Amino acid sequence: MTPEEYQWYVNLVRDRNQYLNLTFEQAERVYKYEQDKDTYSEKHFFSVWEEWDYELTTFREILHDDQLKNYETFLRENIQRYEQSLIEQDGEKANEIAHNEELINFYETQFLPDFFKDPFLRFCWLSIDRAKIEYLRKEYKRFLNDTKKSILTSHFRHNRTFKPNELKASLLRLKLSYI
Repeated sequence: MTPEEYQWYVNLVRDRNQYLNLTFEQAERVYKYEQDKDTYSEKHFFSVWEEWDYELTTFREILHDDQLKNYETFLRENIQRYEQSLIEQDGEKANEIAHNEELINFYETQFLPDFFKDPFLRFCWLSIDRAKIEYLRKEYKRFLNDTKKSILTSHFRHNRTFKPNELKASLLRLKLSYI
């Protein structure tokens, strides 16, 4: 990168953050922070919450007290807008929850009881290697437990407590997988 390009990028940071009235040196530090934050990785990434926490930690080191107050006000407003959008998105999951609950009820009360009454199925159970069936059950249980843990950790990492319907819908989809 040429010195002119570098200066252009730093000035772009200053323009993007006009409300902070950054000095050139502060804008350089923000530019370096943005480069670190945007480094590509297939394994590691920030949730929105983590990115904001990282940004706040960095800006506390870069900004003066009056600039930091402006930044914290701006950040609070962004967080409130984001929280509101999560709540609004969560309301859209009510239909999916109702559908999955009906489907689970149908499977548990009608489909599965009739399915297991089938005499052909009983005959199949007699000719199957029980050790293999037990192994498959244990592996599938481990898969379901791992998937549930993944759903829970991912949900709270990205949504905190703002999308309870989304969590319920995800857990119902998991229950359908189980059934």
